[in-house]
Amino acid sequence: MLWCFLDLHGDQATALRTNPFVNSAVAEAGNWLSVADRVEFVDDGSKVDELWDDSVVAWFEQGRNDPNLAL
Repeated sequence: MLWCFLDLHGDQATALRTNPFVNSAVAEAGNWLSVADRVEFVDDGSKVDELWDDSVVAWFEQGRNDPNLAL
């Protein structure tokens, strides 16, 4: 499972509601991984707490309790 923080009022959330199919790909030194699946929005405060770190603060002014935050 791949978790991402998302602003529910942003363009990405709007696009994903319209077309929830995504593909994530990474590559390094001749190796690659591509994962395709369907997006599911999750509102789970305990999972937010588990995944939260200082790099996310810049995107959500109200912190972990931002009402626009979803996974």
